[in-house]
Amino acid sequence: HMPVCRIRMHQVHLQKPDGSYDFSLYDAAFDEAQRNGVKIYATVFPAGVAADVGGFKFPETDAHWKAVGKFIQQLVTHYKDHPALAAWVLLNEPGVGGIVPNTPFSQQKLKEWQAKQPAPITYNGYTRHSFDQDRFLREYTTWYLGWIAAEIRKYDGKSQLHVNNHM
Repeated sequence: HMPVCRIRMHQVHLQKPDGSYDFSLYDAAFDEAQRNGVKIYATVFPAGVAADVGGFKFPETDAHWKAVGKFIQQLVTHYKDHPALAAWVLLNEPGVGGIVPNTPFSQQKLKEWQAKQPAPITYNGYTRHSFDQDRFLREYTTWYLGWIAAEIRKYDGKSQLHVNNHM
């Protein structure tokens, strides 16, 4: 009596070595869900550069970011009209525990963000703690989730969007 499930739509399970996609594994799950009246929350789960059971939280390079966009296009255009689809889950458990990832993409985004921030305020020669890393991660996470949502909306304007919070 639980008519909803969540499936990680993992790129590693879908993309063949030649770059093409074989959706048959997930097609079977979607079709079985439809037969049984179950709706699916499909988690966008692109392949990361490094293996991580929870998935990466931000792209690791510009090339990786572009590859994520191409995966979203393949995934969404394939499943957007399937009757079992309830919603797209933008990212598996967003959050990095308060630590900015040490990847080229994240470090570049941090530098861009820092360049837009006002100079630190000092009080009697002491710099006041600014919580910049926390502020950056909040804005960076919001930006990335918004980007994923916009990519999905390019191909599917009707399905719900969802986030399963963690950190």
